[in-house]
Amino acid sequence: MKKSKAMAVIIGGMVFDIHATASIPATAKTTTPGKVEFMLGGVARNIAECLLKLGTESFMISALGCDLAGDFLLEQWRSAGLPTEGIQRGPDITTASVCNMFDVNGDLTSGVASVESIERCVTPQWIQQFKSIVHSAPLMMVDANLNTDALEASCRMAAAFDVPVWFEPVSVAKSKRVAAIANYITFASPNEHELVAMANSLSNENRFSPIQRDQNKTSVESLFKELKPAIIVLLQKGIKYVLVTLGPDGAFLCSGSGPSDLRECLKSTKVFNGKREIFDMVNSRCSTHQYFCSTPYKGGSRLFAMHFPALPATVGRVSGAGDCLVGGVLASLCAGLDVMQSVAVGVAAAKVAIEVKANVPDIYNLTAVAGTNDADLRLKIWYCKPLSLFGVRSGLGFGKTSMQVGLRLLLSPTGSNVVIRTACCSVGVVLPVYTTFKAIEREDPEEQRKCLVYWAAYGSFTVAEMITDKLVYWFPLYYHMKFAFLVWLQLPSTNGATQLYMNHLRPFLLRHQVKLDQIVGLLYGEMAKFVSVHQAELQFLKKILVNIFEPVNQILRRTPHPNGGGVAAIEGPAEREQDEDVPSEHEN
Repeated sequence: MKKSKAMAVIIGGMVFDIHATASIPATAKTTTPGKVEFMLGGVARNIAECLLKLGTESFMISALGCDLAGDFLLEQWRSAGLPTEGIQRGPDITTASVCNMFDVNGDLTSGVASVESIERCVTPQWIQQFKSIVHSAPLMMVDANLNTDALEASCRMAAAFDVPVWFEPVSVAKSKRVAAIANYITFASPNEHELVAMANSLSNENRFSPIQRDQNKTSVESLFKELKPAIIVLLQKGIKYVLVTLGPDGAFLCSGSGPSDLRECLKSTKVFNGKREIFDMVNSRCSTHQYFCSTPYKGGSRLFAMHFPALPATVGRVSGAGDCLVGGVLASLCAGLDVMQSVAVGVAAAKVAIEVKANVPDIYNLTAVAGTNDADLRLKIWYCKPLSLFGVRSGLGFGKTSMQVGLRLLLSPTGSNVVIRTACCSVGVVLPVYTTFKAIEREDPEEQRKCLVYWAAYGSFTVAEMITDKLVYWFPLYYHMKFAFLVWLQLPSTNGATQLYMNHLRPFLLRHQVKLDQIVGLLYGEMAKFVSVHQAELQFLKKILVNIFEPVNQILRRTPHPNGGGVAAIEGPAEREQDEDVPSEHEN
């Protein structure tokens, strides 16, 4: 068979979107003032547009009617110079359309989809006509708007040519169509609700209940534990990678074969017009080999998962963020990046999309997605966290071996109060201080929240200890128990700090919040008065301290430091300034 030009094949819906956004809270059974907008939409079409803007050409297989909406969608495709042979048109076809309702905050409240034309017209016979295109493709993406027969025909054709398949579930109802094609799928990208529906469909029973969570209270680790059984079902049924999108909490990337699979690249990668910006920029800054060479892993696990936190963003509208995340991943895979690098770019692509009100931003390119700051790309996009590594745990924790050695030393007869008190200080203060520093520098909201919860729990414990210390310090092994308590607060397996905060500290503070606010306000007022009255004495004390510590600071600055790098090291401002003086190989 003669091969065609290599392009990613996208099969699914091209949809005319109607977005209605209320300007005031809606009232049932009556109209609400607001704004109505018409947009180019459809999961498959959005992903294809994202691919194009990130430098990867695609071949679209879909159906449009000979109507105004169809003309509108097709004109944009033609103006971009993309092939239209795969887009079926006819007088008996009604262009697919979706009406989405958004509240005053831009969150989707409800929607009605009329996409029967995609299911009826994108048939196995129509798809079969483009066999030569599929034969040359680096990958194929199918969305669940296709009927089951079309999904099976597409996946069988891809399997015949060894072309990886990406399955986009589209919605909870349609995600169940995965049951017919699971063994053909390389990648699937459900959100948490679609994941549960897919797992129930694949297991032929309703084993899993919809996830109910409070985003302000549910930790990422807790959410992962809830979703893990459903993820395992998808992996056991043959799906190689499961990318679970979590909205403001980022995404889980899961594999059933350990970390080596996450460094895998597509066997055939073709870059549109020879563009290599994504590959050159990301591969030079984000080395998965460098990350994993320091990550201990023991084989045999059924699940290896990484968490990619979402990047901070000002929300415009969330409707296109998931599609742009997938588009960013696909564009990166087609550029030759490995799976982990590609997901990192996808998370950044979603961040750019969520800040605008269009499904795909008008200004959308590699510079907009990745930015020009090396440190931003490494520390924001590339920071991810292992959730199912043997020997490694996320959060404030220790390795299993070092914990055993430490406990043997501290509990041995030779252990003294000096040793155990030093250990309590190190575990309770020094380690959390450094962990907090890393969370701040990496700008990771989830890690910052965990650190705040720990310090709240530790502070409460310190106050209680200060009151009761004279009564309990003489108890046998008191400091050993204190050490064990501080370890319990931090271990990811126990989540002690979170338990203490949620079950005891938070309810107490909420009950007495009004009185506490009054007391805190009074204390701050007295502190301000004290500072005002004793300003001269405080200034004098400040000068003395500066005179004492300035010589010490100068000596430390002159002390040479050995050059040494760590995989997860955080770069400070001085290092970034130094990097800026060195011209990048990609600068024009």
